[in-house]
Amino acid sequence: MTKKQAAERLGYSERQVERFVEQDLLTRGGTYRKALFDPDEVEALRQRLLAGDLIPGNRRGCTPEEQP
Repeated sequence: MTKKQAAERLGYSERQVERFVEQDLLTRGGTYRKALFDPDEVEALRQRLLAGDLIPGNRRGCTPEEQP
């Protein structure tokens, strides 16, 4: 599946999909210009996000700070 399809399936932007790759939560395949993702891996990540196991944060993988 393409990056756009993965982003739509996960409910996040394409930029956040790249951050998931940087955080080793997704494996990017394909070529530089045509990123491809395993649909099963995308679905597994979606389930973890829905279950609350992961909270997407910034590039370093930190969770966002709570607002006062």
